[in-house]
Amino acid sequence: MIELHDYDNLRLWITIIVSVIAFSWVYKIQTFKVKIWYSLLAAFILIYSGIGGAIKTVNSNYTFYYIVYIIVLSLTLKYFYKKNHLADNILITRYKNTDTLLTKWIDKNGNKFIILYFAMLLFDLVYPIFRLQLLINPPSPSLEDLHYKTFVLGNTKDSISQIVYLLQQFVVPFFYLSLYKYRNSTFKPLILLLLPVYIDLCNRGIIGRGQAMIPLVIVFLVIFEKVKPAKRTLLAVTSLIAIPFLSYTFVQFSQLRIGAYLLDISFGDSIQLLFGQEVGYPLLFNDYYGKGSPVSITEYILWIILLPLPGFLKFGYGDPQVNMKFTMLVTGLDPSQSGFSICLPGLVGESLITFGQYLFPLHAIILGTIVSYLIKYLSKYDSYKFIFFYVATIFSYNICRGGTASSYSFVFKQFIILLLFIYYLKKKYRV
Repeated sequence: MIELHDYDNLRLWITIIVSVIAFSWVYKIQTFKVKIWYSLLAAFILIYSGIGGAIKTVNSNYTFYYIVYIIVLSLTLKYFYKKNHLADNILITRYKNTDTLLTKWIDKNGNKFIILYFAMLLFDLVYPIFRLQLLINPPSPSLEDLHYKTFVLGNTKDSISQIVYLLQQFVVPFFYLSLYKYRNSTFKPLILLLLPVYIDLCNRGIIGRGQAMIPLVIVFLVIFEKVKPAKRTLLAVTSLIAIPFLSYTFVQFSQLRIGAYLLDISFGDSIQLLFGQEVGYPLLFNDYYGKGSPVSITEYILWIILLPLPGFLKFGYGDPQVNMKFTMLVTGLDPSQSGFSICLPGLVGESLITFGQYLFPLHAIILGTIVSYLIKYLSKYDSYKFIFFYVATIFSYNICRGGTASSYSFVFKQFIILLLFIYYLKKKYRV
């Protein structure tokens, strides 16, 4: 029997209507890529932070905080979009020259970075223990094993493994940039995007639903952008038809992850079950509302400021561990305990526990500013196609589920490295 949430219809409709109106300006945007990013972000926030606030057991005050958050975020994004759009119209010729340069560079060097990226992914299956055989015989998914490795054993990587991991993170944006080499193919980019997911499964013994879906979404968006309008309708309909099958698969995979048996469940019930799980983040609102914040504003801002620096230069600062402290607040459990499992507050919840009940809109302003600058730079060139859809999808999805800790590190580390590299290329070839 599938347990469904009981919603307050008034709060539910207010949440949906306000969200749609707040982002109605997005529908007028002509650039497909930019429109998609804003739409994905708005949709994920509505799903993970909005709809669940209308569940009857959730304190009605939550809806107020959500409405303020979504409006402030939308206004911030709209302000920067208008500002950046005017500047882009002036610099369009310069963008075309740089795009041509990047395309030539990718066609010449793309394969090298793709190979380097996979070599680094396979490193953990070779060192310190040779485990390449797992590629042929992958381990069974296990959340219990992952919990033990993460919270009980902790980080046991030696200096060599840590260096390789750091280099791998720097190569990530170049891998997605290099996929543009196969812009005229559908099959090759999909395989290259799915392989890292499989390697991660072999290495860690577990993958998430979103992790498996991201490659499919990226390739879908790349195809959707370049096909004619008539075929777009066909693609959209096909995707809708696939939803029940994907939902059923993800439900059964979730059972395997916890070591349980497969469920005897219909396609319709699997959709309801997944949806109920995804919208449930605000259910924890009652557990932290009115309590003291486990994270200070100073800690959070300091974390953002220090993000570009490597760990050894932070001297113990700049790691607020928002999700960890939030979990301890609402559950009372210690990370070393077997029953401990990370609880996620959602974006609205994170804004409240970091900035408090009066300053929480600042969280939305910071997010809107960061997203705006990402869109500004990644939407400039067609050669950024794959990395644009990668960041648009994974940033929007991860940040709405796992909070800013899951996404800001990319912005202040890998993205900055990419910008510096592009700057170097432009200077070298005087573009």
